[in-house]
This record gives sequence, structure tokens and C-alpha cells, in this order.
Amino acid sequence: MKFRKLNFFATILTAAAAASVPAVAQASSMVGATDMREARIVSVDSEAGADRAVCEVFPKGAAAEAKEHAAESRARLNAATVSKFRIHSLTPSTEYEYRIKIDGKAVSKGSFKTSPDYEGRTPPPDFSFIAAGNQFTNEKEFDAPFRTNGGGYEIFSEIRKSAPSFVIWADNIDTARNADFGSQSGMNARYLGAVAQPGLSDLLSAQPNYGVLGIKTFARSNEDSSASSAPRALGAFKAFWANPESALKDSAAYSFKYSDAEFFVLDDCSDRSLLDHGKETPRFLGERQMKWLKSALQNSTAKFKFIVINSPAANPVNSPAHFKHSRERDELVSFLTEKKISGVIFISANKDYGEVTKLVRAGAYPIYDFTVPPLTGRPAKEAQELNFFRLPSSGIFQRGFAKFTVEGPEDARAVNVAIFGTDGTRLFNMTLAQSELTGEK
Repeated sequence: MKFRKLNFFATILTAAAAASVPAVAQASSMVGATDMREARIVSVDSEAGADRAVCEVFPKGAAAEAKEHAAESRARLNAATVSKFRIHSLTPSTEYEYRIKIDGKAVSKGSFKTSPDYEGRTPPPDFSFIAAGNQFTNEKEFDAPFRTNGGGYEIFSEIRKSAPSFVIWADNIDTARNADFGSQSGMNARYLGAVAQPGLSDLLSAQPNYGVLGIKTFARSNEDSSASSAPRALGAFKAFWANPESALKDSAAYSFKYSDAEFFVLDDCSDRSLLDHGKETPRFLGERQMKWLKSALQNSTAKFKFIVINSPAANPVNSPAHFKHSRERDELVSFLTEKKISGVIFISANKDYGEVTKLVRAGAYPIYDFTVPPLTGRPAKEAQELNFFRLPSSGIFQRGFAKFTVEGPEDARAVNVAIFGTDGTRLFNMTLAQSELTGEK
């Protein structure tokens, strides 16, 4: 294992953008889950009376070969219309471009690349992906007075420059405000405002995106799935994102594969309970999701198994904001140890600073949890708790994003994790070899 911290205090935080954004994007689109032969695309427009929405898709630079795909669904959300497309008959490892047309008029465009079909053909291809933390779109009317939380929006272009295979939004796409939770239209508006954010819409249309249901867009502080906002929050999340099919009914959990890695994206909101009384103890995932996760991990043949969860997973501080608050955390760690599950790496968010937590296990390799810093949200100046398991120099107290690169020869694969600031300055760097994440220790 190698890690080092780079130019941490030398990076200058950019000024926060105070202006509010439009409540509805005039026309924008997002690439969702993409596999070898299929891709999902979401379009947001303000054409209420439009009769027909289509998505034209063609190999990069070959517009003459465009094939038209009709919208699978077209639903009205507040003052916007959200269309969802399922693009089929694609070729693996191929770059495509697309155009969204409403009643024959082109309103947005983007691009994506399908996943590789390498098994039995070639060594696993190298790839990289981005894990993004708290995103905050300023909206003065609903923000706390005398405080600008969002800023550093140039970070969107820095992510685009890094050309990732996909982006995982580990803390959802925006932060809900107090006024949002009481109505479906309020929850919807938070997503619609985010896609209207300058720079963000360009990023969402440049590569596949995967959303993670975050507690900041699910319920108010110290609330759980018993909150009245819970069904509205899940409804808005599913209406906006084009993730793979949910693993369970009424859940936002899912999984997908890319090269020699598999991703298990958890929902620690929909079945969350903070009740601690009698036989009831706090839970984050629930019995159904725990069973699904264990089965999926046991059956996975991927060299790297990324478990993505909104709440920090390995942080030892017993707080309702951490997975440790639930007995499920220790149950999952015990399962990983007993079943000798190799290649597990956690990715988390829901914090106003970033850190890398190393959880040492008896008789097994250590578990690393990469808690990504806020993307455009307001960062903390210092840690609010004492995490004894935090790696030295891994605390990131400024806006940034994490880039994971899976690379190397077939018999010596490794994951490099780098944290970058808003201006692209590298703040932290660490490499984990596959050999460090397997076998008994």
C-alpha cells in the first residue's frame, strides 16, 4: 500500500456562487446506467404540450447512421417534463453520441461509451470512475440567510477533463432544504434545480451516471424511514435517475459490473430505523437488503467489489450518521471475514470533509472506506470527531472529488485512488494492490 498527501494547504478554495439557478432546465439530458448492449438516457424539458420525444443515437462521428428510439415514459414533474429512453442494440466498447428531439426539434445532446465485453477475449481493460460527494445548488429563496453553502462549480469541468468511464453520485445530486420535505413538488424541484445548474448539465450528458439515495434528500436531520417525507423522497429519486433495476421492491439498492469490478450500491435510507428500545435496535439496510448483499457478494467473481453506501461505513464513531450506529455494520464485517470475501472496498459520503478509514480485522485483510469530500457543498474546517482509524494525511477539508483507477496486468491488478480539488490539484493519492485485498492475514 502506498499513499501520500499533495499540496493540501496550497490549494485555494474558489469563491462560492451565490446566484440562484432556474427551477426548471429549459432542456438538458443525462446518461444513466449503461451496459454492453444497452444505455438509459433521461431528458428534462419544459415542453408541456409536446406530442413526441425521441432520442437519436449513432456511433461517434457517424450521424448518418442515427437510429431513433421513442421514449419509454414521459412524465410531468412540476413545470418540467421528464422523458426516459432505453437505448438497445448497442455494441460493447463503442463510443456513441445522441440527440434528444421534442416534436422534431433538437433540444439537447450528449455522449457515452458502452461497457467492455472482455471475458474470454482479452485481459480486463483498465478504467476509471469518479465518486462525488455532497452537491449543493444554491437557491437563495430557500437557503439559510447570511450563508452561502454551494460553490466551486468549476469542479464539474475538472471531472469532465478526467474522462471517467462513469460517475457515482455518492451523496445524490443535491441537498434538500427544509421547505422541500413537506411536498412531492418540493422534492421534485430539488432535482430539477440541480440539472439546471450551469456546468452540471454538461457533465451529466458526458458519460454514464449512477445515483445513490442520500439521507440529505430523504429526511430531515435525525429522522429515518418513518418520516412523512420518505415515500416522496424515494419517488422523486426514482423519477429522476435512470439506474439499473432495483434489487428489491421499494428500494434504491442495485448492482452493476464494469471490467473486472462489481459495484453494490446500497440504500441506507428506505429501511432505516433509529429506534433503540427493547428488542428493537437501529438498522440502516434492513433484513432483505442484508440478505441480498451477502448473497451477491458471495456469488461475485469480480476481482474488486466496491460497496457504495451513503453513510461512512468504517468510521468507528457511534453516530446516527455512520453505519457503525447499526449492528448491521459489524454483522457485515463478520460475514466478509468468515466467508473470506476478497477485493472489498467501501465508498461513502454524507460528510462535510473527506477521509480514508482503515478497519483492521483479525485474520483478514483490512477494509478501507473512502469517504469522499463535499463536491460543491460547504466543507468543514476541521473534523468534528476523533476517528482513530483515519489514515494519516487523508483528511480533506475542502471541496473535491475522488478518482478511482483500476489498472495493471491481469495477474497484478491495482486500484489507485486520488482526491482532486476544485481546480484539479491532486490532494491525496493512494494505491491498493489486488494482493493486499485477498487471503488471510
